[in-house]
Amino acid sequence: LAIILNMLGTEKYGIIVLIQAYALTIDQLLNFQSWQAFIKFGAEALENKNTQEFKQLLKQGTILDISTAFLGTIVAVLLIDIIGAFLGWNSIVVEYSKIYSFSILFHFSGIPTGVLRLYSRFRLISYQKITVAIIKLISLLVAYFFNVDFIAIIWINLICDIIGHILLVIILNIVLIKNGMKGWWNQKLNINKEFFSFAIWSNLSSTLTLPSKQMDVFITSTVLSLEMVGVYKVFKQISSILSRLINPIYQSVYPELANIVAKKQYKQAVKTSAKISVMISIFIIPMIALGGLTSPIWLKIFFGEGVSNYWVYFVIFFTYVGLDAATAPVHPLFNALGYVKQKFYIMGFGNLVYLILSWYLGKSFGLIGIINAWGCQFALITLLKILYIKNSQLVKVGETYAK
Repeated sequence: LAIILNMLGTEKYGIIVLIQAYALTIDQLLNFQSWQAFIKFGAEALENKNTQEFKQLLKQGTILDISTAFLGTIVAVLLIDIIGAFLGWNSIVVEYSKIYSFSILFHFSGIPTGVLRLYSRFRLISYQKITVAIIKLISLLVAYFFNVDFIAIIWINLICDIIGHILLVIILNIVLIKNGMKGWWNQKLNINKEFFSFAIWSNLSSTLTLPSKQMDVFITSTVLSLEMVGVYKVFKQISSILSRLINPIYQSVYPELANIVAKKQYKQAVKTSAKISVMISIFIIPMIALGGLTSPIWLKIFFGEGVSNYWVYFVIFFTYVGLDAATAPVHPLFNALGYVKQKFYIMGFGNLVYLILSWYLGKSFGLIGIINAWGCQFALITLLKILYIKNSQLVKVGETYAK
């Protein structure tokens, strides 16, 4: 990130952010990532020692991933001219958004992600991410040495994105063979309606996170400037370190909770989620304090005055992200309990509030307004989920299924 920012400056970096955000927005809107549904129903199949059902879920999820990736690519390419004109993007942003949209075609990694998490092969996921990161770093260093323009940076990001997804598919097949699931693709397809319904509702819920995860940069570019898009994206990238550091813990939460719920131990699932949240808080609070207090120094060293001038804004955003990470276990718990429809309504309400607040506060107070809107959104969604679980009859009396 520091290399790119020093090469391009915040404004050109903001252009790259817009290009990537467009592809990711369409991807999340139309490309079903079936890993959440697979973990829930796959855990039940393994618990019941039903290998045939497990293979059927593999095939159904893979077909869903591939078909929606294809659909997402077509829609992204067809819509970019209309959206670009509406948002006032220049020809370079529109043209390279169209090219970058082809990365969606390779975003069929829902099942690989679900399988690796379900089998607790988190080390392999880490190896995949590290491999792609090394390839990207070397490519950027070469680009920096030869002083290439920002178009080359776009291509580097695109190619590394594709490599990452292909690696996941290769790892998937290795893990499946080692676990006796060879020949799963030849399994007769038997549509599991519950799996399909869960996947649809999960995707709809994920779609509702678009305002705070991807469309926030569109709002920033519209109500502020491309330079502020670059600054805001730097804040998001740095703050994501908190999530990445606790990722090994977080990745294991959902499969573990899904297994506990599959045994109908609902109260135990709630206790497990709460304990993990406390553990994360103990780890992450000192990081927030240290990173925030020293940010004026290292932001200037690595990213320049264009970013460090907003260090107070960074501290506030960094704190919000840390609190979000500390309370993160409530989200996989909500999924594991089967509250996928309720999640949809909560996410819809929370992100509608975010859209209104970010537009109004962004225009009124600038970047700090958008940051505070993000903080309100995460707090509202988390609180509503906690209240719903607390008052859930499933948890109170131990019903057998989350309605």
